[in-house]
Amino acid sequence: MEPKSIAFYTAVAVSILAVLSATTFPTMAQAQETDTQETQEQPEQEDNDVVTKQTDSESNEDVKDQTDSQEGESNSANSNDNAAASERLGLRPNSGIASCGQVVTQDVTLTSDLNCDNGDGLIVGASDITINLNGYSITSGDETGSESPTTTASGDETGSESPTTTDYDGSSGILVANAENVAISGLGEISGFSRGVTFLGSSGGHLTDVQLANNDIGAVMASSSGTEISRNTFTNNGIAVVSDGSNGGVTAFNQIVANLREGILLIGSSDNVVAANNMYGNGANGIYLDPMSQGNNIDYNTVFGHETADLNNADGMPTNVNQNSFGDNNNCGTSLPGGLCR
Repeated sequence: MEPKSIAFYTAVAVSILAVLSATTFPTMAQAQETDTQETQEQPEQEDNDVVTKQTDSESNEDVKDQTDSQEGESNSANSNDNAAASERLGLRPNSGIASCGQVVTQDVTLTSDLNCDNGDGLIVGASDITINLNGYSITSGDETGSESPTTTASGDETGSESPTTTDYDGSSGILVANAENVAISGLGEISGFSRGVTFLGSSGGHLTDVQLANNDIGAVMASSSGTEISRNTFTNNGIAVVSDGSNGGVTAFNQIVANLREGILLIGSSDNVVAANNMYGNGANGIYLDPMSQGNNIDYNTVFGHETADLNNADGMPTNVNQNSFGDNNNCGTSLPGGLCR
């Protein structure tokens, strides 16, 4: 056998290398590609885990929020149920239950009598509220009502002694101080106080449909404006109604009988209306106006049975001096000056 040439052996070597390249290298390349893909897929898996955790957290928060909302709705429903149950049982915590000496700042409807040993009955501490006596009474244990309030008097040749100032010390059944538009009503009674009702430095007050008895003064308007005293009954007080330094008020349609010293007394008060009151037997004067009370209108009153005069304009001062108007419809027996009764 002849020896093979170098070219032959070279061709054989190339053929072997070609076979190896076709089998081994693709396998290695495939393995390397697989490793690369796994390495790339691992962060994606981690990202998926993070997303899953975030989703789970959001889901838990949603569930928590929903639970809190349901609990809130449940609490609200329970509160509403409790309020409704209280209403059915007549328990109304916001209705303004009152007690003796209380400062009231919201509407009040009495549900029982108030028997106050001493001091004020109720003290109004806000404007625009209503006190409804609701047929009940506010009474005091003080020894008041049987004596007239402290007064100074002016006399004339006829011997009349009509008060010109009044001392307002003492307690009030209801005290309205520095408030606006406070209404007191309700077919109840206020008795036994130095003053049954006091409007002090207030405006727009109303006192209607109340019985005021056995007080030193039934109702006082002091330094107040636009106060209406109407449709009340005043009996056995020292003085029924006093307007002191108060303007623009109305005292009308009241029953004023058997008060011990005076019926209606105006001191330094102007531009008030006193009309359509029924008055009998109230001590010295039925309606008295002092010299400083000006521009008041007195008409349609029925006034009888008073010791000094049924109508008294400043102990007989001519009405054109203080510009008070006594209309043509006052039904009375005696007046100072004369001629004021029809």
